[in-house]
Amino acid sequence: SRNVESYSRLGNPARSDDVLDYGPFRDVPAFSQAVLRAHFENNSPFLTVTGLARAIEVSHWGNVAVEETGSRRPTRRAVSVPQTILPAAAQDVYYRDEIGNVSTSHLHVLDDSVEMEIRPRFPLFGGWKTHYVIGYNLPSYEYLYCLGDQYALKMRFVDHVFDEQVIDSLTVKIILPEGAKNIQIDSPYDIVRAPDELHYTYLDTFGRPVIVAYKNNLVEQHIQDIVVHYTFNKVLMLQEPLLVVAAFYVLFFTVIVYVRLDFSITKDPAAEARMKVACITEQVLTLVNKRLGLYRHFEEAVNRYKQSRDAAALSGGRKSLEAEHKALTGEIAVLQSRLKAEGSDLCDR
Repeated sequence: SRNVESYSRLGNPARSDDVLDYGPFRDVPAFSQAVLRAHFENNSPFLTVTGLARAIEVSHWGNVAVEETGSRRPTRRAVSVPQTILPAAAQDVYYRDEIGNVSTSHLHVLDDSVEMEIRPRFPLFGGWKTHYVIGYNLPSYEYLYCLGDQYALKMRFVDHVFDEQVIDSLTVKIILPEGAKNIQIDSPYDIVRAPDELHYTYLDTFGRPVIVAYKNNLVEQHIQDIVVHYTFNKVLMLQEPLLVVAAFYVLFFTVIVYVRLDFSITKDPAAEARMKVACITEQVLTLVNKRLGLYRHFEEAVNRYKQSRDAAALSGGRKSLEAEHKALTGEIAVLQSRLKAEGSDLCDR
């Protein structure tokens, strides 16, 4: 822009049309800082992200889920379709708004990145707003490093939204695995960190720690990595599988107990009598089958006698079989009397 209203006078700057040249600087103390301001006009159309919420969910099972929720507003007049650049390993990409999935977007997979045209449902004229959600998954081995129980997550605090981006307000939430402790953040620039929160999802018991950070007025030069250090006991990875096993165990045990309970208020005498008759009948059939087996054994003993003519063996086998037969017949008689009594009661009922 050639129309520059004002600018900081640090180091005797030189202005030539639309260029401000600062320096050279000499004898500058170490770690010293100074604020540079430039006030100028920009009449070219550009997009402004009025608010962006970036959520990063870390899983030790091999995945890092990223979701960005933002609102865009063109400045002055309509703009062309913006393109956002995602990491090369991004997969399962989705683009949604308040209505649902936006099918007008296009995804181009390149060698070093994934380009996505985030075309809205309607043209964006100057001052119009649109709300959108972009999400994707990343493999954790490219961003998560560990040494024993020490872990380090290295990811961008803000990623590419579109070329020459301007973000008024950014909120970043990093959801760590349940049980993460001793959390520290290394940032390349100043950020405002809010109190940590807890996030609950499937099979969580005491919640996952959530790091919340804010920053305003970001541009493309703020696309830099932050590092999150934390400790995590690997034994806690067995917590969710054990919870699933315990849940199924309790479910099956409950079903087993339930099917064996009698919740009837009044008992049915006829049903009980039928059950007793069926039980006695089954016992009688078992004894009858045993008695039939004795007949077969006696027949085999007779056949052996015909071959060997051993009268003593035949007599001993017969006495043994007769004793067993007598005992079985007595048991059958007892059961028959019980069956007769139960049968008469069943007929009366």
